[in-house]
Amino acid sequence: MEEVKPLISTKPRVYARRWWVLCYFSISSMFITGSWNTWGPITESVKYSFGWGDSFIADILNVGRIGMFLSIIPMSYFIDTKGIRIGMVSSTSFLLVGYILRCCINLTPSTWPALLGQTFIGCGNVIGYSGPAAMSVAWFPHNERATSTSIAVMSTYVGLGIAYIINPLLVSAPVFGQVITGYQNTTESTIPSDQGPTHTYGVFNASTTSVVLNKDIMEEEIMTLIYIETGITALLLLIAVTLVPNVPPTPPSRSANATRMGYTKVFLHLIRNGFLCLLVVYTGIMIGVYSTWVVIFGIAFEHLGIEQKEAGWLGFTCLIGSSVLGFISARFSDLCSRRLKTILVIMLVIASLMFLWVSLLCSQYIDYSKEQLFASTILACAFLNGCVPLLYEQICNAAFPIPEGIIVGISGLVTMIGGIFYMLPISLVEFEDNSWLEWSLLVLCVVGCVVIMVTPQRNGRAELDVSVRVEKAYYYERLDTEQTGLLKVPENA
Repeated sequence: MEEVKPLISTKPRVYARRWWVLCYFSISSMFITGSWNTWGPITESVKYSFGWGDSFIADILNVGRIGMFLSIIPMSYFIDTKGIRIGMVSSTSFLLVGYILRCCINLTPSTWPALLGQTFIGCGNVIGYSGPAAMSVAWFPHNERATSTSIAVMSTYVGLGIAYIINPLLVSAPVFGQVITGYQNTTESTIPSDQGPTHTYGVFNASTTSVVLNKDIMEEEIMTLIYIETGITALLLLIAVTLVPNVPPTPPSRSANATRMGYTKVFLHLIRNGFLCLLVVYTGIMIGVYSTWVVIFGIAFEHLGIEQKEAGWLGFTCLIGSSVLGFISARFSDLCSRRLKTILVIMLVIASLMFLWVSLLCSQYIDYSKEQLFASTILACAFLNGCVPLLYEQICNAAFPIPEGIIVGISGLVTMIGGIFYMLPISLVEFEDNSWLEWSLLVLCVVGCVVIMVTPQRNGRAELDVSVRVEKAYYYERLDTEQTGLLKVPENA
């Protein structure tokens, strides 16, 4: 029988500063993701201030996803090889450039500052996809990993939710008024001089036109919001450069100190592992579709008469509720790590039923009421979004020893593609009824149940934190440094 020994000769150690790292990462991710959702909560105000339509707002989201698509693999590589601090500095730098470009949208009638700025902001948003899992494994022990991942992931959705409240408070909704427009049709009639002077008679025709009375005020408020966000971004960048540590001196767990697979072998390993590939693709598509839908409530529910402020409160409630449930489910999975698959299936089944309710209401196959729409949407978002950190954990466990940053980054790559194709019909066609948006999410939930059930559960990282078989390797490379007395984990572990 082969000898079983601990993975490393030094005892894993946790540091109190891990909570500072998690706190900064979560606050930063919250703000970064909120920047992605700048336009969604104030759609009506933006339309009348800058003359943008639904199709152009959809285009803005898509060019942001293109930026994420181009940067997600390089950013994931930096996070895995250089540490979370370099990732945060790079992310906030991209974000700052994007906001500086946004500051120019009122200086030119051209739309290029909005499009180019969103592209850079998309590059900065990558940290919300590839960062949480890498940060958790670098700083947290195995029995806190799912919890810390869920806090980091859910903070991005809290940022989306806060944007639904803060942005409409800072930017007024359009105020419409009736303006009378008229013209005078003058006829001149000459009266003989012996009967009096010449008289001119005027006939008036008038009409009313609906106009936006506060266009200039809305534009000024939108620019004030952008200036405030630019200042906050500069402050976050300064903190990342000066106060955020990179990695702890001693790893918090055995799996954190294990050798990860080289990047050149990752894609080949992913292709050979069909179940892992299926899980990565499904997770990416689901998050891409959901994260797009949740920022366009103003468009998705417009045909039901939902106003901008109502859509904002609905979005805020959905995202906060889903974050709370996501944290609870992640904490439960930390305590019952071998039940992760069961928890996911239960949550996806409930999400399927809730989205069926939402879809029937939006298509008005059942009697519609705002109360039902709000209740069903909040519950659907809570159970679907609560699956996100658990899916990340499932992917990282199944992919081990592939680096956490790159495997989640590949899933994020699929997320970008899914989000782009989900928004493409809105960019190309003006729909009177957008209920197909909700039906597509119902299909995704049902497909997710099947994917999770057929995918075998692997607990490679958890098992490694208990023991590992001794192999012929005698080193471990972490962040380009070598340590002695450590064992290399075989790639088929």
